[in-house]
Amino acid sequence: MRDAADRARGRGFTLVEMVASLGATAVLLGAMGSLMVLATRAFPSAANASDARLNSGAAMLRMAEDVRSARRLLSLTPTEIELELADRTGDGAAETVRFSWSGVAGEPLLRTFNTLPDETIAGDVRAFSLTSQCIQKQATVATAATESAAQMLSSYTGSTKSTLNVGTSSWVGLYLRPVLPVGATGWRPTRVLIRARSNLSGGATGSTMVELRSVATNDNPTTTVLASGTMAESSLSAVYTWRTVNFSGVSQLAPDQPISIVLRPQALSRTATVAVATFGVLTPYDRLLTSTDSGTSWTVTKDASFEYELWGTVFTPGTSTETVERLCAIEATLTLGDGPLQSSTSVIAAPGRPEGP
Repeated sequence: MRDAADRARGRGFTLVEMVASLGATAVLLGAMGSLMVLATRAFPSAANASDARLNSGAAMLRMAEDVRSARRLLSLTPTEIELELADRTGDGAAETVRFSWSGVAGEPLLRTFNTLPDETIAGDVRAFSLTSQCIQKQATVATAATESAAQMLSSYTGSTKSTLNVGTSSWVGLYLRPVLPVGATGWRPTRVLIRARSNLSGGATGSTMVELRSVATNDNPTTTVLASGTMAESSLSAVYTWRTVNFSGVSQLAPDQPISIVLRPQALSRTATVAVATFGVLTPYDRLLTSTDSGTSWTVTKDASFEYELWGTVFTPGTSTETVERLCAIEATLTLGDGPLQSSTSVIAAPGRPEGP
């Protein structure tokens, strides 16, 4: 009996038993391997997360480059920004660049430069959002020019040295260019005052034409009359007095545009009998003009003039104050692929403070 028991205890597995146990072990190991694969796929790898972060950072850098050099913000939505840039192509025209995402998970983030085809700067985008950080500033903007009230623009009064008579062939004139306030964009003559007297010969029956004329390059009056008025001899006395001649309808003149005042006899009149005084030291732009052939030719005398006052209006640029919104920075959040490790947020400064839309 003991020998039979000892033989039973020393007996090994049969071949059938070993094959069955190996099969069961293989099945168990296969199941465990499948579970490990599924578990691994359920979580992103560190390598994938690192790649996503690199791609996200590269896209942010592309956007930052354009935002920092922008000179105007054209449009901004939560998923799109369009900027105006300085000329980069050498054609003298401004450039436009747009970053946009369709809002559909998995679609790419695109960069569009002018009218060129879209460029993908990040793929498999799961989220993309933009918010602006802005400041408001008061800005002065130009508006239509404003015209001032009439004011004295140029004048000369001084001690008398001689007199000049205005007659049939003897014409008298004055070249002048008023000195306008800084920033003026134009001026318009409205009246001139002349200190004159009657010639006291032949009766007070004549009249003198007082004309504003344009000026040639040699400082001589042209034949173009900008405006005119009359000064009757009957209104003058035997002593020098101020007489006013008003002008209307004169177009705006350039700020540095000179004019000439021409005194001549009125047509179909007796010889005009007006005398003017001439002087020695005067304003830097005055020139006395005299003609002995009814204005065909002129003699220009510097540092001489007759007594006068030129009145007119001055045009200056109109301005208004407006509140302008300027961009300080853009906060951008970009998520590539699944999971929180692939999301990055960046605040991109706009040092040029581009004006908003």
